[in-house]
Amino acid sequence: MLMFLIFIAGPMTVIPLFLYVRGVELAGLGPAAMTFFIAPTGQFLLGYFYYNEPFSTHKFISFILIWFAVLIYLRDLYENN
Repeated sequence: MLMFLIFIAGPMTVIPLFLYVRGVELAGLGPAAMTFFIAPTGQFLLGYFYYNEPFSTHKFISFILIWFAVLIYLRDLYENN
C-alpha cells in the first residue's frame, strides 16, 4: 500500500501544477494573480461573519494595506490598456 501511495505522489503533484500553468497561459498572469487576493478575502469574510473569529486592529490595517495595493495595481492595469 505504501509503495502505491509513493507511486501516485508524483502525478498528484504534477497534474495540479500543469493545470495551473495551462490556466495562466489561457487567462493571463494578471487575472490569475488576482485570485491570490480574492480567495483569502473570501476566506476572511467567511471566518469573520460566519464563524465569528476574532479580528484585531493589526489584521485590519494589514487587510486594508493589501487591498490598497491591489487597487493601485488594478488602476495601473486599466490605464495601460
